[in-house]
Amino acid sequence: MCKRLLCLACCIFVLGMATAASAQLLVHYKLDETSGTVAADASGNGFDGTIEGTPGFVEGKFDGAMEFWGSENVTFPAEAMGMTSFIGSVAFWMKADVPTGIYTMFWAGDNITGGGFGPENEMHIHLESAVSNVWIGGELSFYLRADPNPNVHLHSDPDKSGADDPGAVPVNPTLMGDGLWHHIAGVWDGGAGAAKLYIDGILIMEWPYVSSMYELSNIFLGKMAGGGRTYMGVLDDFRIYSQALTDVDVYYLSQGMEVHVNDNPAALPQEFVLNQNYPNPFNPATTISYRLAKSSDVVLDVYTQNGQKVRTLVKERLGSGFQSVNWDGRDDAGKQLSSGIYLYRLQVGNQVQTRKLMLMK
Repeated sequence: MCKRLLCLACCIFVLGMATAASAQLLVHYKLDETSGTVAADASGNGFDGTIEGTPGFVEGKFDGAMEFWGSENVTFPAEAMGMTSFIGSVAFWMKADVPTGIYTMFWAGDNITGGGFGPENEMHIHLESAVSNVWIGGELSFYLRADPNPNVHLHSDPDKSGADDPGAVPVNPTLMGDGLWHHIAGVWDGGAGAAKLYIDGILIMEWPYVSSMYELSNIFLGKMAGGGRTYMGVLDDFRIYSQALTDVDVYYLSQGMEVHVNDNPAALPQEFVLNQNYPNPFNPATTISYRLAKSSDVVLDVYTQNGQKVRTLVKERLGSGFQSVNWDGRDDAGKQLSSGIYLYRLQVGNQVQTRKLMLMK
């Protein structure tokens, strides 16, 4: 609990430094229809979904919402959207009771036969049903699998053995089957090598992620095509982003605030943001990412703790938006540096931000 509160405090601190967030919104289903078979896309991209079955149209977190009874779904025009397993984000509000089976809110993959039980390429967010000595019932899971890459199973009980052993005995789970509204976000980024699960704006679990780059050519809310996964509960304000949301982006959404979209210059952050490198500690390489509000002269250097510059990673003019660079732990002469703590310093115009990283051998 302490680390979750610390994460929330960090989000609030960062919010004080950045006046807006930025991400590429691909689909936005408000799910506030009152009838019909169309889930309107409010993003402006025209990716309306198809409502199948007879869902309930009920009061939501914001205006209306959609209630699923187990045989309903919303089918996305996935092939037209062009999403892949390499990078993206989903975010939505949900309300459900303790599941009597595995309740799947979101499912995406390059097939319609999966369900988490074979060598399929797929990802889904679901509630776990009770299993003796494994799940209490109501734990949230974000499951990413890519044949033949290792599976990633992020879940809301990170204090047990982690994503590599989700079948371990429960330790300290966060349970979602309480009949209350919760904000959920899942983020995957093959470039940064990380997948993340957020609940109510707080990063619950993060794990290394390797993508085999398959298309998400089938995407569903509620019952997937084969019927192997269904949902009973309410969903509201469902969004898909073609980029990886940041901690700040997710926190904004969980507070009912807008995350600016489509790289509109007026919507970009007023201050540049330097992110923590990932992985950290690292060996042999790490990725440093940052976001620029406008085209700027950028210098990114690495220093020892004593202030000695050892490597210049970037020294050029770059455009606005997300940027990243890899560092292999070597200095400008190509010599491998020793283990220890280093500083990386980003200068954009006349403004500077600095963070620490750790190289381990």
